Amino acid sequence: MRKITTVFRRAASAMLPGRKVRFVLAAIVLAFAAAEIASRIAGVPVEKTYFKNVADPAWGEDPELFWVPEGAFEAPYRSARDHDDGPLIYTFGGSIVRGFGVDVPFAKSLEKALAADPRFAGVQVVNFGSDGYTSHQALVLARRACDVARPDLVIECNAWNDHENAPYNDREVRELNRGEGKRILHTLSRSRFFSLMRRQLTRSSLDGLWIDDISRWKHRVDLPDHEANLIGFAQLAQRTGAGLIFLAQVIPDPATRKSLAPYFTLQRNVAERTAGARFVDPRSEIEAKIDVEFAEAAARGEGPSNSWIIDNCHPTQKGHDYLAEVLTPAATDLLAEKYRNGRAD
Repeated sequence: MRKITTVFRRAASAMLPGRKVRFVLAAIVLAFAAAEIASRIAGVPVEKTYFKNVADPAWGEDPELFWVPEGAFEAPYRSARDHDDGPLIYTFGGSIVRGFGVDVPFAKSLEKALAADPRFAGVQVVNFGSDGYTSHQALVLARRACDVARPDLVIECNAWNDHENAPYNDREVRELNRGEGKRILHTLSRSRFFSLMRRQLTRSSLDGLWIDDISRWKHRVDLPDHEANLIGFAQLAQRTGAGLIFLAQVIPDPATRKSLAPYFTLQRNVAERTAGARFVDPRSEIEAKIDVEFAEAAARGEGPSNSWIIDNCHPTQKGHDYLAEVLTPAATDLLAEKYRNGRAD
């Protein structure tokens, strides 16, 4: 609390030295302090913000990761470091890759499918998926993971989080974390009252005003930055000698499919230009089945539901099993040359 009031008091004194103005600002600071105390007493939670910077035991503090769920990468880090023999595969992306809402993410099913091939004995798929992560954060994490242990194959799946709207895009957040604004932004990120006001604005009838006029929210990763991140993955794969797969995401909503289509086009293009890379696209088959299920539900007078997607983007267990199924041939092809005789050549 003291840090918050100190930051605002110094800012007020530096920018507006007039006595009356300082009096008014002092009153505002005191009002903010009182509101902050009340918010803390009331137990208002601090929401995740896109400029929060959290230290993680595995990686340490990194201004380019923005936030790190507590302990999220300890197990993957340890698995990569301790891997001994057989193919090593990394998966990167957001909550879809992590396995939101299912018991067995596609990474685990893929490992089981590949392990059935004698050439890939000891195969391990290490899942670095983390909720909310974009291709920017995934690339930062991939570079660090490849410094720990070089994989034979890297799988990246992202578009939804890149397309998500936020007050700052990821490139701007990186600069904020490095620049002078870092101190104030991180102070605000710890404020319960700030979180409450932000939450109320974004969930009230002022939502459009907040987005369009106040914050001017934008895609967290726009198309040029998305392509740059894909190229970063391609360069990382070539540097480490790993194969590379870009996995497209299945989207049930036709309007969102159209919005995300340019991201998948870039993924296909970069994969086609990169030796040892593949673009795996499960969309056409699953989305066609989703459309049929939606139509059948509507004919019965029921709300939209399907057996493939939990919500707007997260696959069901059936969906994850299918993703592993379509990934297996591409992963097999990319690993086969290296593991012709059951060992790395």
